[in-house]
Amino acid sequence: MPGREAPRNLPGQMRPDRSTLTPREIQILSLVASGRTNREIGTSLAITEGTVKGHLQRIYRKMRVENRAQAATLHRKLETPPHLPADVAR
Repeated sequence: MPGREAPRNLPGQMRPDRSTLTPREIQILSLVASGRTNREIGTSLAITEGTVKGHLQRIYRKMRVENRAQAATLHRKLETPPHLPADVAR
């Protein structure tokens, strides 16, 4: 739908941290980052797949990413302690 796309990052523009996400959005983002499908997330949280999709659209907008892969990657980077490389912290 027009006007509902996640904003793209411009060169030099910082991505926001997860502080703008609700606890439920962080929970869903964590499940996405662990590889769960929308259906699996919905089942485990007792919500519909459509509700999961709605949460994901808000997450994408807030994190300024375009898809679940970008959101999951950014989530993992934010979860990694700053003094450790991402591959060591996992």
